[in-house]
Formats: sequence, C-alpha cells, structure tokens
Amino acid sequence: MTSFLKVFEKVLYIRQNKNVYSKKLLVGNKSGFRKGTVTEDTIFKLTYEILNAFNNKTMADSIFCNMEKVFNSVNHGLSKLPYYGISGVDKLLLESYLQNRYQRVQIINKHLNSKKSQIGPK
Repeated sequence: MTSFLKVFEKVLYIRQNKNVYSKKLLVGNKSGFRKGTVTEDTIFKLTYEILNAFNNKTMADSIFCNMEKVFNSVNHGLSKLPYYGISGVDKLLLESYLQNRYQRVQIINKHLNSKKSQIGPK
C-alpha cells in the first residue's frame, strides 16, 4: 500500500471514528476494535460474571454463536451509510476508495489468486 493510501485511510478513520462516537453508534460493551479495548476485556467480563454467579449461588446464562461465516452473508453495500451520518463527500470518498478492490492471501512466500472484493458499490 502506498504512503498516500495509508495517510488517506488514517484521515478517513479519524473522521469516521469521531462520527461514530459523537452519534453513539456503538454500544458500550463492544471491544477489540475500539481504542483502549481488547477482545480479552469481553472474556474477562464473562469470566467475572460466571464466577460472581457461582459465588452467589445464582444462575449465569450465556449464548455462544459461531460467527465464522456471518461476515460472508452480510450485505456489504454502502446504501446505509447516510443512516449512520456518512453522506456527501465522505460517502463518495468511501465508495471511491472501496470499489474495484482486490484481496490477495499470502502464506509464507506463496501468493494465492487475487479475488475481487464484494464491498463497495457494484
């Protein structure tokens, strides 16, 4: 990735991060991709709640879902961006940035075939 694209991504991230926080688009218990949080926070909270219920002789319920394939089934269109406050120039920038992108996997020194990304305007 070129230096320009890295700077561009950072600027977009900062702009949209401010938007997400100012409009409170994420619930408070999301972790792992927000500044100052890691996925271990969620594991710690779950463990704490289970041990607390055990110590208080109460029930602790939990639901676990296999999310491995869920990302592949999500509609990755950008039509919902205005709902989240991303419109005008910001929306056009994201659409332009995401269209005609390719993904490539590299394992050790072997490159697998590139595949066109399904994100962005079709």
